[in-house]
Amino acid sequence: MDSLNVKINLNSSLSIDDVCKIRILDASTTEKTDRLRNECNDFMESTNNFQQVVEGFLAMIESLAKNVENEKMKAIGASNLISSISKIRETEQMQLQTQLMEKTIELERLRLQYQSLLKSAQEQEEYIELLVTNK
Repeated sequence: MDSLNVKINLNSSLSIDDVCKIRILDASTTEKTDRLRNECNDFMESTNNFQQVVEGFLAMIESLAKNVENEKMKAIGASNLISSISKIRETEQMQLQTQLMEKTIELERLRLQYQSLLKSAQEQEEYIELLVTNK
């Protein structure tokens, strides 16, 4: 055996398990190792579940952010529309006020012209009356 250069640690204990396999580790260490492996698997499963929950949450937050942005754009559009309608109404009101002023000025001009015509008509009637009586 010296040629194979095999060293055996005397502190380690060899054992045979329930299925007749030779084990270097004792049963309690093997059990602890199996328990640790199971805990690690449970931890990995929990971590994966948490990752899926986080991804779902992020997707939901992104969806909500898009909805908020869309509603914000709609609100800005509505605000701009109201603002433009308000400006259009102000312009129309100014035009109507200008037309009213023009019509008022025209009315005054026509009233003065009517009075002048009435005066001229009266003067002509008086002149005609004067001519008829002087004949």
